[in-house]
Amino acid sequence: MRCLGRTKSFIRCRREAAWLFCNHHRLQPWAAMLFLVSLLGLLAGLYRDVIEPWASEEEQQRPGKTRGPPPDASTSGTAVAPPVTDDLSADRSDDGTREVIISEIAWMGTSDNPADEWIELRNTTSRSIALTGWELNADTGVPRIRLKGTLRPNAHFLLERSDDGTVPGVKADQIYKGPLVDTGEILELRDAQGRLIDRAGSSGSWFAGSKSPRASMCRGDPTVPGTSERGWYTATTPYAGGLGTPKAPNAAGGR
Repeated sequence: MRCLGRTKSFIRCRREAAWLFCNHHRLQPWAAMLFLVSLLGLLAGLYRDVIEPWASEEEQQRPGKTRGPPPDASTSGTAVAPPVTDDLSADRSDDGTREVIISEIAWMGTSDNPADEWIELRNTTSRSIALTGWELNADTGVPRIRLKGTLRPNAHFLLERSDDGTVPGVKADQIYKGPLVDTGEILELRDAQGRLIDRAGSSGSWFAGSKSPRASMCRGDPTVPGTSERGWYTATTPYAGGLGTPKAPNAAGGR
């Protein structure tokens, strides 16, 4: 094979058409690299379009291989999170009393400051209940309170908004952020597993309590659902912030 004289690398040999081998038909480095890249691209396309789909189909057709749903976690040994439930029949005593109830709501604040709102929970049992991981949330989205601590037997748990000076002379068990809606909302208490423990209030308007005087909304009969008006009354017992019984037994049939 012969070319007509020495030609530059990028000029095609006029007689032999051997552009890959010019400078007298010697393979040029740049041409070799271009050839290898093209070959690799061709092989990659072949694998992607032909070999891989074929291998996947063969795998699916092997005995014991099915395209069904993944195995049930309950039978595979994987931990399954308990379902969230809105069944209020759980965690009740024989007389229908829930073990923890929302017992008092000062949605109107105090005589010192309308923003000094507070909420009280009550343990109706004779054993301590760990509240860490529990949540108290409003259906409006505010407040949203992640509880912590322990609720002692037959005791009250006081939640004060913003700081411990909300209820004068009474130490808060937990501080929270976010205002209650004066026109009413529903508060939901859930345990660490997401089970609904108690629900209180109404989206239409609060069942009880007043702005003048500043009197809290108190739970009367704990066996009555918290979303029923007959389960609440307006406080008449004086305290430093108005009328109410923060961290103390309710009156008028309450405990």
